[in-house]
Order: sequence, then structure tokens, then C-alpha cells
Amino acid sequence: MSDTPVAVRAAEPFRFGLRSFARSAGLLSLGSVANLLRAVVTAKLFAIALGPSAVGVLVQLLNFSAFVSTIIPLGLTTGVVKLVAEARGDEEATSRVVGSASVLSVLSALAACVLPTRKATAVSPTVALRSE
Repeated sequence: MSDTPVAVRAAEPFRFGLRSFARSAGLLSLGSVANLLRAVVTAKLFAIALGPSAVGVLVQLLNFSAFVSTIIPLGLTTGVVKLVAEARGDEEATSRVVGSASVLSVLSALAACVLPTRKATAVSPTVALRSE
């Protein structure tokens, strides 16, 4: 190994490459289109395999799941990012923010698990397509 220092290049100004942007946007769009096609094919296969009434129950469960997944995080991700950025370099403040967010996340997840269990017995026969 050589002990000679490595020459540091002068910082180049940021250049926005339209070609690079178009390529990235195209790849992201292609991924979105592929995801949409997958969803359409999956929905059709579920409709054929399960029938209309079971698909209705499945759609209701998926909508409820999407609704709950927006409520449970409590908007913590945005708030934590903002507070950690503001407390840059202050390890104590950062650890307090992360600790508080972790506790709130665990509590909201536990609430999401415990609260629906009272109704789970009434919903489960419908989901399993059994009449009891």
C-alpha cells in the first residue's frame, strides 16, 4: 500500500440529465404498469375461483386492511424524519424521538391486534365461506 495521499477531485456542479431522468421515469412507469396488470389478472382469477359473493367479502377485507394500514402508523414516519433532521448531531434528542416513536408504534400495533378480536368470531365464518 502506498502512503501517498489520493488527489481529491474538484466538486463538479450537479447536472440534470434529461436522458437519465427519462430512463428512470420509464422504468418506474413500466413497473407501475406491470403491477396494474398483475392486479387485474389476480382479481380475475379470484373472481373465477371464488365466485361473486366471496370476492365481495375479500374486497371488503382488503379495503378494511388498506384503511387500517393508513391509520396504524399514526403519521409517525414523517414526524420522526422531521424531528431527527432537526436534532442533527444531538444523540440524546434523536434517541428520545426514536424511542418515543417505537413505543407508539408498538402500542398502535397491539391495539390493531386486540381491538378487532371481539368481532373476529362473527367475521371468520363469512371469510371461510362456512355457515354456522
